[in-house]
Amino acid sequence: MKIWNAVLGLLQSYGVLIASIVIGISLSLLKPNWLSVVDPFGVVYFNLLKMWALPTMLTSLILSISKFVRQGKLGAKANSIFTAVWTRLFLIFVIIFLTAFVFETGQNVSDANLRRMGSLINQTDNLTMDLMVNSDIVQPNPTGLLDFVATIVPDNIFEALNESVSIQVVSFALLFGLALGWAKSLENAVLPTVLERTYQTMSQLTGWIGVLVPFGLCIQVADLARDGKLDNLLALADFIVIVCVLFILISVFSIGIIWQRSGFSLPFVLSSLGEPSLLVLSSQDAVSAIPSSITALNNSLRFDRSTVDLVIPLAITILRMGSFVYLVQVTFFIAGLYDIPLGLGKLIIMIVGIGLGTTATSTATGGDDLILVILPVLSFLGLPLEAVIVPLVAIDLILQPLRELTTVHAGMALTALMSTTKLPSQPSPKPS
Repeated sequence: MKIWNAVLGLLQSYGVLIASIVIGISLSLLKPNWLSVVDPFGVVYFNLLKMWALPTMLTSLILSISKFVRQGKLGAKANSIFTAVWTRLFLIFVIIFLTAFVFETGQNVSDANLRRMGSLINQTDNLTMDLMVNSDIVQPNPTGLLDFVATIVPDNIFEALNESVSIQVVSFALLFGLALGWAKSLENAVLPTVLERTYQTMSQLTGWIGVLVPFGLCIQVADLARDGKLDNLLALADFIVIVCVLFILISVFSIGIIWQRSGFSLPFVLSSLGEPSLLVLSSQDAVSAIPSSITALNNSLRFDRSTVDLVIPLAITILRMGSFVYLVQVTFFIAGLYDIPLGLGKLIIMIVGIGLGTTATSTATGGDDLILVILPVLSFLGLPLEAVIVPLVAIDLILQPLRELTTVHAGMALTALMSTTKLPSQPSPKPS
């Protein structure tokens, strides 16, 4: 067991992360024909990650909700989560606003980059039209509170699991956990025991899959290097830099919160965050990192399990901090590009609209589907999206991994703020 843990720690270290990136880039440049051979194995790996993510989230939410209901602490926990979420959103928006003000997002695009953007738009007018009207991409957004509620209640939980509609899985788990907690006759029944054993089994399987993280990351980097086009990156180079700086700032801020709340050393905290970070970078999907995030906070950093099981799935699937930050920055960029001022009223509309949009369309994680989430908001603010949609979709290959990583780190930080109970024993640090 000690040897196995040492191997896992080595494979999930940041040294292996750098090596995987270097190998992936080298593979795309020197042996691009090899990618067609290894890509099917990469698909199997990513499917393995996604296969356990939602079932693990489902069982963890049910168990944590039912426990808080039986203890009579659910109301207090909900209030503390609500307060922490809005406080954190306010701080994050202040960071976004200051960044947009300092860097003058969208206002200092060079003439050369404007010409590149124009060239991209002229070459891809048909693609823009397809993106705007394709019903498989553009899903109707809720127009009111009742419409929004209707989208989050599944008519078939198995269909929701099959289609990875995470917000519907969350709503089912919340209702099931409430019923299980209130049913006193089921407290010592077989069902809670079965759910607990299922949860432990899936957590173990997630640990085994973690062995393949360097392989998955290597394939992901190779595909990005192969598919990324230099003109697309240069056209929006200023925007890419600003967004990446924002993502890094929020991740560093989040890691700092986890470090302070855990009481462990910074190297140990970074080592514990290695597996979920590598998983989300390799899969480009924050939901796939939910099981490993729960394991890291429970087993390594010793946060209260009930709080972790409750907050992590909600923070990653509903709050989606990375997507929120990105879409707000996109709005600032378009407003700056066309020199359209955003007053206080429009800022409030932007925050509320994007927040509801990212929550309601929880399966939109990247590319055209995420960009089009803000169509109703931009239309209300009088901002055009058509002129920049194709360049924005083109650069999403680069931004999506960092965006999803920010979502995971922010969710883990929120969980650390909510968790007040820690187990007394300190685990041995993993090798790095």
